[in-house]
Amino acid sequence: MTISTLVIQASLYAQTCNVNDKYDKIISGYHSSIAQKSTGGYSVWGSYMGNSGTSDILTPQDINVTNYPALTGTILKAALGGNKSGAQVDQAILLTTNGLFAWGVPGAVLKSSYTSSATFARISQPGNSETTGLPTGVLPADVAGMFAAYQTLVILTNSGSVYVLTQTCKEIEGNGSSGTPVTNSWQQVKTGSGTYLTGVTAVRGQVSSASYNAFMALTNTGKVYTWGKSTYLGDGNGASARNYATQMTLPAEFSASIPKMIGVTGGTGSTSTTKNTYFILGNSGALYSLGDNTQRQCGDFTTTENFSWVNVERVNGTNFNNISFFSVQEHNSSYPGIAAITTDGDIYVWGNNNTGMLGRTSNNASDGSTAGNYDPGMPVLFNSLTDNAISAEIGGHTLVYLKEGTSRFCYVGHQTNGSMGDGTATSDANGNTVLKHNCSTTPVINICGYVPVTADATQSTISAAQSTIWGDGSSTTTITIRLKDASGNNLTVSGGTVVVNSTHGPLGTVVDNNNGTYTVILTSATGFANTQLSFSVNGTTSTSTATVMYAGLLPLTWNNVSAYRQGKTVKVEWSTEQERNQTSWYGWPVYLFCP
Repeated sequence: MTISTLVIQASLYAQTCNVNDKYDKIISGYHSSIAQKSTGGYSVWGSYMGNSGTSDILTPQDINVTNYPALTGTILKAALGGNKSGAQVDQAILLTTNGLFAWGVPGAVLKSSYTSSATFARISQPGNSETTGLPTGVLPADVAGMFAAYQTLVILTNSGSVYVLTQTCKEIEGNGSSGTPVTNSWQQVKTGSGTYLTGVTAVRGQVSSASYNAFMALTNTGKVYTWGKSTYLGDGNGASARNYATQMTLPAEFSASIPKMIGVTGGTGSTSTTKNTYFILGNSGALYSLGDNTQRQCGDFTTTENFSWVNVERVNGTNFNNISFFSVQEHNSSYPGIAAITTDGDIYVWGNNNTGMLGRTSNNASDGSTAGNYDPGMPVLFNSLTDNAISAEIGGHTLVYLKEGTSRFCYVGHQTNGSMGDGTATSDANGNTVLKHNCSTTPVINICGYVPVTADATQSTISAAQSTIWGDGSSTTTITIRLKDASGNNLTVSGGTVVVNSTHGPLGTVVDNNNGTYTVILTSATGFANTQLSFSVNGTTSTSTATVMYAGLLPLTWNNVSAYRQGKTVKVEWSTEQERNQTSWYGWPVYLFCP
């Protein structure tokens, strides 16, 4: 069996909501968040996210010229990063068609000299940059991704190149240098002297300090590279500094497939010597980890540092085999934490639970201690029987996740300075620390990839564009899943996670069209066969199926051929070895008209 699993009006946003992008629909810092909405625009809330950069935003506020008067151009990308302690630690970055803007805590991402104050404004020009603030030769339209970590900003271009602007250490620049950056200018990542890293489709990383940081990049050929100060290769050796992007050794699964997601976590909030931990998700549903494990962040039910990749385990001794999505704490220097969503809608969290940021407690009850490090498990107030999680974002002190059937996100962790977006700075009138796991009073916001209506698997359908294709191992047909609600009405936005199964022939990547339909390409097997296609939505299997027949190709082995004339028509009949027992479909006579 094969299993596949930025006054700007909304219409003017160049960036659209791509529900199939696994990264950055929600970006959470320490006590602030930026979310891309289903319209493609961005909203922001939390600590120091107001226009002044020193005021809190208590409910989600659109990033537009009304709320941020210095904004010019069309919004393309957003990013967020910061330090590890105190309510105000984050700096937000925005890319528009006119260049880079910043607001919030100066120095948290970009060097203070590039921003005149905390107020929302265009940044001044870094070294090796265009007037837009981007690397030399890179236009705003060239940017495929923008990622921020503590004192570091990373740009990924559409052509697959990676550029780094950092204050911490030259190893993060990945161009062969070591030490402390002096000029703090854009640098393009290389794999060796004179050889640039190319073909990159995703880049992630985490920075705690000049001594503890690591980045990783996934290429379009499935290779993964890493660089930074506390990096691992997965080859059995310990952590080391690497000032060039160095190819990693991957788990055996990826000898024949490309990883689905990558991630790096870390944080020195509890221990000043915490190194980095890597994650890589396979299309099989297995999640692998590597590196520092002092806070149980590898998820293998030990605290042993791992020099080679290990499987993350659902329970001790049982590996995950159905993970569809994961998120790590990567934008702050705070605490290592991880959240993973399974194909049946469960959410598992592990690592450091500082101030309840994972929703875990020592006695597995809502009134337990929020301190400590945890092996994989569910937040105590998540109900596996009734809740279906869709996606998640681990922040520096918080967790945000989306559930099926609602336009409200769930908020977990430290509530302060508007971090929950519910209109209050804190729910404690005395200003005491307030910890939350709340899904009911958070704001209504249409986040990209949200699932406001629950799909009914019994009403939803699957169909094939062609019911018959050649059995040559290369012919294809498009398979379409149409999601419906319990009343049989078509869903009009994403319905969550759809997994498609084929009994014969490989399936490509399932594409969420964000209109209630999903499509996937089926490639034929070789030879005669029927393949049955089925699917599940958010872990529930549908009763609807579709069948595709693989037809035979020439040359054929002939048994007999006969022809005779009937008036002005020649009748031809035949049978072949390949068509045996297929006469109802293949053995029809052919009539030739003779003038």
